[in-house]
Formats: sequence, structure tokens, C-alpha cells
Amino acid sequence: MKEGIAVPPPTPVERLRVCLDHLRIQVEDRGELKGIREFRRHLSAYSRGLPGSAAFRDRANRIESKEELECVLRAFYRKAGGEDRENAA
Repeated sequence: MKEGIAVPPPTPVERLRVCLDHLRIQVEDRGELKGIREFRRHLSAYSRGLPGSAAFRDRANRIESKEELECVLRAFYRKAGGEDRENAA
């Protein structure tokens, strides 16, 4: 809150954009496998409060390919009410 004004929570599109950026940075810095494994630690925060988040995390925590994880992230956020446009993320 800033000066008594409530800030709305991030939209699924905004969450997806941050997730994809975070994943990209982790993979660039750590390599694909290590970067993905470190990124997955943050999935509960990124998916908190969205429908189907437990099943999403269960599936995502077994993925070891950046491309596959990106697809699963996009599908999850699309289902959660976000848009799946390339420019949106």
C-alpha cells in the first residue's frame, strides 16, 4: 500500500511475464538443468492463489527442459485467466 491506496495483485499475464523472465535469467546464469532446478523453488510464490496450482507445481517440478517448462507455464497461466500471446510474455 502506498499512501493508503491498495495495489491490485498482479494479473496472470504479469505473473507469466515475470516467471518467463526469471526462468530465462536462471538458465542463462546457471545452465539449463541447474537453472530450472533453482527456478522451481519459486513456483509456489508465482502460482499462489490460482486454481490448479498444486497440480501445476507437481508437474512442473519434474520438468528438466526449458522449452517444456515454458509450455507448461503458458498453459497454466492461460487456464488461470491470462492471455497466451507471445507479446504478453
